[in-house]
Amino acid sequence: MSESSRTIETVELAVRGRVQGVGFRIFVAMTADRLKVSGWVKNLPDGSVQIQATALRSILDELITAVTVGPHGSRVEQVETLKQKAPGHLAEGFEIR
Repeated sequence: MSESSRTIETVELAVRGRVQGVGFRIFVAMTADRLKVSGWVKNLPDGSVQIQATALRSILDELITAVTVGPHGSRVEQVETLKQKAPGHLAEGFEIR
């Protein structure tokens, strides 16, 4: 395992496509809970979904892969990294806002 994959990071993502009204936030929260990712997910007025996630880099990569596919009924067109923060501490829990 490389040093970067053992570093705790926080990323903020914007997910665009058909991602509201299809259980997308619940999908993200369930995936994050399974992977032990902390953070939050929320709908934005423009129809996109914003995610802030904190975990080991390798775990964040798994979350991003899952989000890129999305749940049945969604259509993810773009996953954009808005911010990537330096190593931090891992807080508890993941919430839907």
